[in-house]
Amino acid sequence: MSPINTAATLLAVTMYSTILVPTDGSVSARRAAEHAVDIAAKYDATVEGLSVIDTSAETRFYSREGVEEFEERQREQAEHALDELVELAEERGVPIETTIERGTPDRVILEFAEDCGADLVLMGTHGLSKSGGLVLGSVTEKVVRESTVPTQVVRLTDVAVGTISDAVEAAREAAIDAGHDDVSVVRTHRSGHTWMVHVVDDDEREWTVNVDVESGETELHPIEATQ
Repeated sequence: MSPINTAATLLAVTMYSTILVPTDGSVSARRAAEHAVDIAAKYDATVEGLSVIDTSAETRFYSREGVEEFEERQREQAEHALDELVELAEERGVPIETTIERGTPDRVILEFAEDCGADLVLMGTHGLSKSGGLVLGSVTEKVVRESTVPTQVVRLTDVAVGTISDAVEAAREAAIDAGHDDVSVVRTHRSGHTWMVHVVDDDEREWTVNVDVESGETELHPIEATQ
């Protein structure tokens, strides 16, 4: 039985008091955080939120100033990710503690899981790369392989916007929120992880609303008129 399946089996029969949630603010990490808070609410458990400033990446910088700037960006990202986790926990009345650590992410997570007495580690399958893009979670793979604490991986299989009608509704709401009334949808298509919804407002201005399939987040882009 794989570590993931083992964790899922344990989840059904074990009581939890401390659940560790490593997070970097990625979509996958947020989904894992939501799942962790649901479990914590069910078992009256405490959530331990952890975000790691990756010092293993600092060797690519040639100056102390470059390292400091890099760490500052990571710290801001970590604080934002943990703030989101705190908000989720407080909405459910779940006790939560948060920590920012420096080091190599998988080693920090493994050590922290033991130090905080975690009964369960919940992680997403994907994370943010050093440049901010979404990458396969090699950190998750290492933690699952080496952890002595039951570890559950929350996969990005459930999408927030799975159908055209969902995408159209999300695009309409985004356009209206941005102040564009009486929006009409011209066409909709999907490219990879993004729905692209072409809309026209009551002043005949045209927009493309990009809707992220996994998160449901939207971006409005005006379409310039051609002569």
